[in-house]
Amino acid sequence: MWRLYLTFDTAPGRARVLAGRIVSPIDEAFIPPVVVGPASSRSLPNTLFIDTHRDTFPGLSRDRHIVFRTTLHVTYRYVVMDDNETNRTLFPRRKNLTFRNLEEIIQHAVARNASDLHIVEGEPPRARVAGALEELDGERISADRFTTFLHALLSERERDALNGGVEVDTACSVGNGRWRVHAYLQRRGRALSMRRIPGRPPALETLGLSESVARFSLARRGLVLITGPTGSGKSTTAAALIDQIAKRDPKHIVTIEHPIEFVLESDRALVSQREVGTHVASCAHALRAALREDPNVIFVGEMRDLETIQLALIAAETGHLVISTLHTSSAAQTIARIVDVFPAEQQPQVRAALAETLEGIVAQELVVNRRGGRSVVSEVLVATPAVRALIREGKTHHVDHVLQTSAGSGMLTREMSIRGLQERGEIDRLR
Repeated sequence: MWRLYLTFDTAPGRARVLAGRIVSPIDEAFIPPVVVGPASSRSLPNTLFIDTHRDTFPGLSRDRHIVFRTTLHVTYRYVVMDDNETNRTLFPRRKNLTFRNLEEIIQHAVARNASDLHIVEGEPPRARVAGALEELDGERISADRFTTFLHALLSERERDALNGGVEVDTACSVGNGRWRVHAYLQRRGRALSMRRIPGRPPALETLGLSESVARFSLARRGLVLITGPTGSGKSTTAAALIDQIAKRDPKHIVTIEHPIEFVLESDRALVSQREVGTHVASCAHALRAALREDPNVIFVGEMRDLETIQLALIAAETGHLVISTLHTSSAAQTIARIVDVFPAEQQPQVRAALAETLEGIVAQELVVNRRGGRSVVSEVLVATPAVRALIREGKTHHVDHVLQTSAGSGMLTREMSIRGLQERGEIDRLR
C-alpha cells in the first residue's frame, strides 16, 4: 500500500474522496473509492491522506506535483514530501518480502531513502536510513543467491580475490543508480557493504557549507583537505568542488580513486579519472604518473599512508592544486596526523612544506535534522599567514584559538556551524 498526501488550500475538515482521476501530468489513472483521514504530522497542515496501491499511479515519482480531481469536481494538489517521515509512510515495512534479485533489494532500499545497504549470507538485508540501520524484513540471503549477487557486481578477477580472502573495493551501476561496493569475508560467510552514490555531484552551494569552501576551488596551487569520519560526506564535498572547477576552468583534472565513485564529466576542463587496481597498480604509482600528465588539479581519493602524503605534498609544492580526504575530525587533528606519520627527523621539513602548500581544511560530519534527514556540521580552516606560522613552528594546539577569532577570514568553528543550523530551524539540539 501507498499512503498519498493531499494538500488543500484550506482546511479539509471532514472531507471524503469517493473516487477520481489523476489528470496531469501523467496519463489518466482511475482511483478506486478510498477513505481520506487527517495527516498525523503537525508539519503538514490542511493535509489529508489516502491509502491505495502503487499500481494505481503509473509513472508516479517523488517531488512531483499532480493535479487531482474528484467526482465532486474539486481540484486539489497532491504532493509527496521528500522527508524521512513521509518516505517511511509511502513505503511501509512489510514482513516476509521475497526479493527475486539484487535490483529489487536495491530498489526497496532506495525507496526508503537509504544511504547504505548491507547484505550478508544467512541474514536478511539491512539498510541505513537517516543514520540508523534498519532490517528490510526480507528473507535470509542463501549462499547460492549471494553468489548470484556477486556475479552482478564483481568481475571474475574480483570474485577470485574475494574467495582468496582479499577484500574487494569497486563501484558499479545497478538499476538506476551508482553504488560503491565493499565485499569481504566474515565469520558467517561473505558480505557486501554498499554505499549509494548520486549520479552526478551536487552543486556545491546545495551542501550547506560556508561560502569560504567554494573559494578553495579558485586556488591555482596548494593543498585542500576534506576530512571527517566514514559516512560524513567527504567524497560528495570533494566531487562537488572538482565539478565546480570542471564547469568553470579550462584545466586538466586527474583523479586517483579506489574505487571511482562519482562519474565526472569533462566540461570546460578535461577530466581523467583513474581507478587504483583497474587503471593503475597503486595510488603512489598513479601520483607519480600524474605529474607527467600535465595536470592542473589532482584529486587523491584518500591520503592513507606516508608515501601518498609525501607525493601529494610534492605535487602541491610543484604548482598543482591537490584535493584529498583524511579520516580526521578537526583541522588541528588533520595537521597533526600529516606531520606525525613521518619519522621525527623529517617532521620539521614536513611542517615547512605543509605550511607553504596548505590552502584550507574542511572537517565535516552529518547530523540528523528535524526532517529526519541529515545536515552537515563543518569546521573550516583557511591558511592565513597566522595559520602558516603556527604550522611551521609546530604550535598546532593554537589552531583552535585562531579558528574562533578569524571568522572575518572565512573560518568557521564547529560550534558556529551548529548554531547556524539551530538558527535556521534545521536542528533543535545536536544528537
